[in-house]
Amino acid sequence: MTKILLAVAFSAVLIITAFQFYGIAKDTVGLEEEAELLRNEANALTKENQETREKIDYLGKAENLIQEIKTKFNYRLPEEKTIIVAPEKRD
Repeated sequence: MTKILLAVAFSAVLIITAFQFYGIAKDTVGLEEEAELLRNEANALTKENQETREKIDYLGKAENLIQEIKTKFNYRLPEEKTIIVAPEKRD
């Protein structure tokens, strides 16, 4: 009778332990997936940060900033003339 109780107790402990290991393995997979998503997001933000720094460096030079303002806002300096080139009419 004692052997049967020991076998049942041992089996119960074994089953409980197996469920615990299953839970840990499931959590580990979930955490690995989340870590991969966070790594991808960090890489995207690092790339965006680098592009922003490059644009800041580019626009930090006066001649580049003036050129961007002229292009985006159709701006000209007071001493500059504007020339408009229209396509040739076709009949």
